Amino acid sequence: MTVLFWGSTAILVYTLIGYGVIWWLVSRLLGRPKETGDVPAMQVTLLIAAHNEAGSIAEKLTNTLLLERGKLTVKTVVACDGCTDGTADIARGFEGDDVVVVDCQEHLGKTHVMKLALETISSDVVVFTDANTAIQPDALLKLCRHFRDEKVGGVCGAVGVNKIRGGWLGLAEDLYWKYDHGLKYSESQIAGAVSAQGSLYAVRRKLIGPIPEAMADDLVISLGVVAGGYRLVFDPTARTIESVSSSDSKEFGRRVRSTERGWRGLMYYSTLLNPFKYGLYSLQLFSHKVLRRLVPFLFCIAWVTSIILAMRADVYLWAAWLLSGFVVFALMGLVSQKYLPRVLLLPTFLLMANVAMMRGVINAISGKRTVVWVPTRD
Repeated sequence: MTVLFWGSTAILVYTLIGYGVIWWLVSRLLGRPKETGDVPAMQVTLLIAAHNEAGSIAEKLTNTLLLERGKLTVKTVVACDGCTDGTADIARGFEGDDVVVVDCQEHLGKTHVMKLALETISSDVVVFTDANTAIQPDALLKLCRHFRDEKVGGVCGAVGVNKIRGGWLGLAEDLYWKYDHGLKYSESQIAGAVSAQGSLYAVRRKLIGPIPEAMADDLVISLGVVAGGYRLVFDPTARTIESVSSSDSKEFGRRVRSTERGWRGLMYYSTLLNPFKYGLYSLQLFSHKVLRRLVPFLFCIAWVTSIILAMRADVYLWAAWLLSGFVVFALMGLVSQKYLPRVLLLPTFLLMANVAMMRGVINAISGKRTVVWVPTRD
């Protein structure tokens, strides 16, 4: 029992604190020089997968058409996945030399419609972006400047959150992305960023292979870059602004689905966990993606064993009080959101996020496959 407590606690501390601190220090000592220089001339296609995005697609296309382009030749492809609210019709209003609409009449899922769209794309680089994000004017140029390096296969952008629209969830999400971006930057300086996030990332077209269904497309495409022998880098200055749902239940469901599909993608590319072939990248992938998804299970082991061992020594008693107090405080925040300052709801966010992650992993292991869903929007 003591081995379970100390083992789970040690892995928790390493995953949540130690890994980030170690990688931050290593990146400062051995980090690569910052990318500078002109953006190379190349053909770029922005790919927007959309299902019932009538409320945002016009604003999104206006945003993409106003991006700074420099020497880039840019086209936008809107891939409509069985839209029933007029999204495709709105997008066709922008259709021309710079905008193309691929309309799938049936709602078969994001992966399916992305496959259809990619069959029409032959540009040097594909930039993936969500329909509900606003790309900063210079972000496209900042992404593409990295492709001057022939060893770079993909570039991840950074996510900013509309905290006002998202309420307390927006605040928590913003803090999470700041932590995640710091970690990604350190990883990028050492063995390359682990993976991209769907809001904004760019990949060489030749590296985008078949996307298996029921897997997180952004993760699978990112891991495919590394499996192909290229680096994935993170540019914190290539930014988007994203609105998150202010609905607890919708956000919970999104995280469950994301974890389920992400876990399946990790297992699909499990060969990348071989350190003898992929070196430090394997350690990054294991620490950032695998161990992070096991945190809720490790927390439960540490919590239960601390309670069982509480009468043996003070250290276990204090651990039991600390872990129990976190759970109680988080649950109190869940039922009294209207009466607490937003910053005091962070434990609630952490508990909700980890319960969703646990459920997502269990869903994936048990064989559940989420292929089609409705985007989380207010």
